[in-house]
Formats: sequence, C-alpha cells, structure tokens
Amino acid sequence: MWAVAIVAFLVFGMTNVNGSYMVAAVTTLMGDPSLTAVAGDLSTLNTVIACVASMALPVVFAKLFKNMRAPFVICLVGTAVCFALVFFLPYGPVTWALFCIQPVLMASVMPFTKMLPTLLPSVKPEHYGVVGGIQATLQNFGMFLIASYIISPLAIAATGAVDGVPYYQGVYVATAVLCVVAAASLFLFPNVRSSVARKIADEQAAAPVERTE
Repeated sequence: MWAVAIVAFLVFGMTNVNGSYMVAAVTTLMGDPSLTAVAGDLSTLNTVIACVASMALPVVFAKLFKNMRAPFVICLVGTAVCFALVFFLPYGPVTWALFCIQPVLMASVMPFTKMLPTLLPSVKPEHYGVVGGIQATLQNFGMFLIASYIISPLAIAATGAVDGVPYYQGVYVATAVLCVVAAASLFLFPNVRSSVARKIADEQAAAPVERTE
C-alpha cells in the first residue's frame, strides 16, 4: 500500500515538471524571448498528446502485456531519456520530436499509477477507498513539492545557475533521475497484472472449488 503511494508521489511529481518549466525552458533554448508563443504552442501540443495517450495507451498495454511492471518501466525509462536529452540538443525539429514522444510515454504512467491500488492482490475491494486515498494524498504532495522544492534546488546546486539553459538542463536531468527512481520503486511490490480483469481471473482460478455431493 505504501509502496504504491511512493510511486504516486514520484510519478505525479515528475509529471508536473513540464507544466512548471516547459514554456520558459523552451523559450530560453530558442534564445529569443519574442518566441514565447511558439514555446506555448509546443507546450499545448505536448498536453494534447498526453491527454489522448492517457486514455488510449493503458488499453493497448493491457492487451500486449500480462503484467504491469514491464510497460511501466519502459515508459518511465523512455521519459527519462527524453528529459535528459532535450535541452542538451540545439532547438529545432528534434526538440519538437522529443516533446511529442515524451508525453506519449509519460501519459501512460499516470493511469498506470492510479490503477495500482485495485491491482494489488492483497487488497480487498472494500479497502480500495482507503488505499486510493493514501495514494492520492502522496500524489498531491508530490505535485506540490517535487517540481519547485526538490527539482529546482537540485538544479541550482548542480549548475550554480538560477536561469538560462544550464539551469533548465539541470531541472530536466534531475527529472530524468526521478523517472529512474520511480522505475526502481516498482520493485517494492509484486509485479501486478495489467488489468483488473486479469486480477479477477487469477483470484477465481486460485479460489477453492466447492465440492457438491
């Protein structure tokens, strides 16, 4: 229960970084403050892709994978790679490509995370509300704390800058590290099924068969 809450703290804290820094970071990378609207367009595209992917991809992954850990790790590590690279490369088509790939991967982990309480084999349906509440509390703490009070101070300490490309490089590299930590935290609990239907099927298969005379 606490393990899935830790995952929510890390994942949703990580997802808030784009909302906090992306427009300013891309504008800085372009080197022209007058292009803020272009950075805003990229941010909007990133958000739209994330919205669509968060609805569609969990269904796809549930059909492709029997268990949750593999697609979860793939998406988190892929997000980490996008974050780690994007501000070390010159602004151009590759910037747009990375910020289009990244929301596809990142948006998948958000619904995965919200599903976890219902997928834990040891949690009974009557306890979903309690477990979900604990998860939601840590999730909200992560969204409040990580971007502004953890990632930013780490970036300042690592780069010695409070603005400019080096600062945003530090922010996004720190976020990439956070993605890897979130992937590692998935090993704190069992490799749960990729859908509630598979979990129910496992429980039914494991249930003792009633003998009839």
